[in-house]
Amino acid sequence: MYFIFILILAISHFIPAVASPDHDHGESVFAGGGVALSKFSLTEDQIMNLDIRSANPEFLPIGQTFEMLAFTELLPEKRASITPRFSGRIVNIAVKIGQETKLGQNLITLEPLNIGNNNVKLSSPIDGFVLNLQAGLGEIVE
Repeated sequence: MYFIFILILAISHFIPAVASPDHDHGESVFAGGGVALSKFSLTEDQIMNLDIRSANPEFLPIGQTFEMLAFTELLPEKRASITPRFSGRIVNIAVKIGQETKLGQNLITLEPLNIGNNNVKLSSPIDGFVLNLQAGLGEIVE
């Protein structure tokens, strides 16, 4: 019975697209008039287009589950921000968001705005993952 309920719920979103304009889509039940349809039928083409399949029901063990709204935040001692102590233009970004990094790994190469200075590589101060990049290639950071 559970499977049939899910199937009907999924199909009910598609019926208005194939129903005629004078057909009651069930809104009258919620507006205080009419009765809900207890049966409907689909053509073979509709069943094929909606990719509806049938299966025998299975008895599965019921697990104890719950849903909750939550968010996560990193502990301050487990996070690091990489910022230069000078103004420079980003000439290379060696990592991508989500990439794992190791202590001392090269992350970004900067070209200092002061003439005559060599490029500077900023490296990872901790082992971890790249969560965010605040600037892109060619941007000037301070």
